[in-house]
Amino acid sequence: MRAGLLYLNGEAVPHQPEGEWTDRTYEPQTVPLFRETLPSGRSYLVADTMQGSRGDDTEEFVVPPGHYFMLGDNRDNSLDSRFDVGFVPQDNVVARAGVVVFNASQKERSWISLNP
Repeated sequence: MRAGLLYLNGEAVPHQPEGEWTDRTYEPQTVPLFRETLPSGRSYLVADTMQGSRGDDTEEFVVPPGHYFMLGDNRDNSLDSRFDVGFVPQDNVVARAGVVVFNASQKERSWISLNP
């Protein structure tokens, strides 16, 4: 992470504004949402609740073979591989997520299936 942007293999991941989201975790605040698009074409939304947070600028991580680097979508409020979790051994991943129990961007429903 450099200045709040994700870098993957030395290249910045495209990061486009995608509107706003109201974070009601602690004190309600409206925060910008961004869409990141990976080289594979997959994209997802990330929230940027705080400029200059401790996770906005990190060291470079080299993920060892057989491990994963976990990175939260609420970058300023995620205890992920940048901080506490570290690299996750592949053997610790036992299944693919099949349901999102809460989706803040779709208030008309509280869950969605991830299976097409």
